[in-house]
Amino acid sequence: LGVEGLIWPYQALAMFPLVAGSVNLNLYQPQREGNFRVFALWTAMTPVVGLFLLGILLLIFDDWRIGLFLVIGTQAFAALNSHFLAKRRWQLGADGVFMRRALKFGLPLMLNSLLLYAILNGDRLIVSNQLGLEALAFISLALGMAQVPVGLFAKVHQTMFLPKLARAQDDDAAFERPMILAFESRMVMAIFAALLLSILGPDLVRLIYGEKYGAIG
Repeated sequence: LGVEGLIWPYQALAMFPLVAGSVNLNLYQPQREGNFRVFALWTAMTPVVGLFLLGILLLIFDDWRIGLFLVIGTQAFAALNSHFLAKRRWQLGADGVFMRRALKFGLPLMLNSLLLYAILNGDRLIVSNQLGLEALAFISLALGMAQVPVGLFAKVHQTMFLPKLARAQDDDAAFERPMILAFESRMVMAIFAALLLSILGPDLVRLIYGEKYGAIG
C-alpha cells in the first residue's frame, strides 16, 4: 500500500491485548455477591482520564496519532488503576489443572467469538473491497449506532444475571427461574432497543454526525 512509514502504529496497537490482559480481574469477583462499587468506580474513572488525556493530545498533535495514543494510554491507565483498586495482588503463575479446565471451557467460546468476528466484519471487508471506503463509512456508522445501545444493555444484563445463574448451575430447579427471567428480559431489551432505534435513529444520526450522514437514518 506504500505506507511503510506507518507500520509502527500497527505495531503499537499490537500491544493493546497485552496491556488489556494485565488488568487485575479481582475487580470482577465482588460482583458475585452483588457488590459493584469497586467495578463501577474503575469503569467511571477510565473515561474521565481518557477525556483529560484527549485534551492534552489535542494540544500536541493534529492527526491520527491522537486516536492511537488515546486508545493505548486509556487502556494502560485502566490496567494500572485496576491494581490499585483490587483487593488481591495480581501475579503470574501456572496451574496445569486450572489451565486445562479453562481451555475446555473457553475453546467453544473462542470458536463462537471467531464466528461473531466473521459475521460482524466480513460484510465490511466485502463492502470496502467492492464499494469503496465511503460506503464502508456509512455501513460502519449505521452498525455502530445500533451496537452501542445493544452492547450497553447486554453488559448490564450479563452483570445482573450471570452470578445468579452461576450459583444455581448445579440445581436444575433453582436454575430454571433465573434462566427464564434472563431470557424474557433479554427479549424485552431487544424489542425496546429496536423500537428506540427505529424511532429516534434518524434524528440521532443528524444530531451526532450532521446532515451529511442524515441518509443513514
